[in-house]
Amino acid sequence: MGKQDALSVLRSGKSVCQGYAELFLALATQSGLEAALVSGDGKGYGYTPGNHIPWPPTGHAWNAVRFDAGEWWLIDACWGAGHVNKETGYTREFNEAHFISTPEEFGRRHFPKDSKWLLTSRTWEEYCTYTELPGPEVYAKFDNTGFMRHKIAPAIRKIDVDGLYEVVLVKGPCECFPYEGRDEEERMLFVRVGKDEEMKVMRRDGRRWKAVVKVSAGQRVAIEYILTWEGRDGRSIDASTFERGIGKVGWSWTTVVEWKE
Repeated sequence: MGKQDALSVLRSGKSVCQGYAELFLALATQSGLEAALVSGDGKGYGYTPGNHIPWPPTGHAWNAVRFDAGEWWLIDACWGAGHVNKETGYTREFNEAHFISTPEEFGRRHFPKDSKWLLTSRTWEEYCTYTELPGPEVYAKFDNTGFMRHKIAPAIRKIDVDGLYEVVLVKGPCECFPYEGRDEEERMLFVRVGKDEEMKVMRRDGRRWKAVVKVSAGQRVAIEYILTWEGRDGRSIDASTFERGIGKVGWSWTTVVEWKE
């Protein structure tokens, strides 16, 4: 792969996580930010829950950065630039979740060699034994929406009881922060029950997007958002336009969360 210092990475355009972290550190420092390079373990491609993780933690690199002498934030520029899977190899795709996650969420998949960069109370044993609960299927495009994976509700794999369910997403980095986005720039999210039995818009309340839907046991339930509407970007569509236009106009969508049949 070649040298991983910032200048070499900038010239070659190629690197592994170390190079990403070195370049981010150089750019942050040049911009007047207080930053650090952090090394440790990362539960990335190839990791399987239950795998033994040897001490000391090694194999991955990321950054810590502090804005205006305030709190430190943890940044993974490498994972935020794209992802790898067996079918497609490397896909370059910006993932803002690796730039805005809280230390608690960031620490689910990162553990530093120097404990001062934990920024949480998580222990090594908790990190090694932590496994995500078997929740719904979450697709790659979800991470580009700014919502937090561990805040998806209901946090179950399959809906197997008849009744009303409140489907919830929470915008990161923390539910306690005031919402500072612009609604007209948000994707129009909706919940689809069954094949086409019901499509219900998710409404925003602070940082929470939610919808209450009636589900029969075993039905597929999915959170989706509009990609295009009559040939234009789906971000320009509001709830009333969506509800009036279903079945009358051409549109496309993508699934980001799914509770399967």
